[in-house]
Amino acid sequence: MSEQEKPYMKETHSHIPSEWLTSDGQPVSGLSVAQQKRLELITKMTQDKDPVEYMRIFSAFTLYVLVMSTVHVAVRFSIVSLLAIVLTIFYFLFVRKRLATDTVRLMQIANDFDKYLWDGFHLKEMRQSAVKLSVFVFFPLTMVFLADLVVPIPGHAPSWLFYVVSIIISTIVWWIFFNEDTENLERLESDLNALQYL
Repeated sequence: MSEQEKPYMKETHSHIPSEWLTSDGQPVSGLSVAQQKRLELITKMTQDKDPVEYMRIFSAFTLYVLVMSTVHVAVRFSIVSLLAIVLTIFYFLFVRKRLATDTVRLMQIANDFDKYLWDGFHLKEMRQSAVKLSVFVFFPLTMVFLADLVVPIPGHAPSWLFYVVSIIISTIVWWIFFNEDTENLERLESDLNALQYL
């Protein structure tokens, strides 16, 4: 995949109005509060490591789900785990394609800095949502597969009960490891909404 098609963006100041920056990329003096806030937001959005880290987490989750589902298919000949493999591959390819397409579209935005900020925010939101769905849907499913491999689960009721317990565990894991990111995303959205009043 080429650099342009990667599902995250690398800021090069090309979308910041040229009159806001000096020749060495520093903010010019005399910017308004609104302009300073917009520069602050684009810096915050493009200098964090979320784009790369979330894609690594998403890829790692996908690989884990595929491995667990494949092992379950091989040992138990389960239709459910086979379906999980198909859905996981489809979901991974869909998310990668959607993020890559939206990233290219984002980099093509010209003369509308606010739209660029909002579309960049939606990309960050989409990356987090992709990981979140993996954590809350696919990860618990693999926990059921793992439990069935260790201690075969008779009937459907215990299987669904374990799935519910796995979702509760996933919720706790999400809150511990991703709660700060979620709060940062909410603050960023609030700051973007406040731009209309500056």
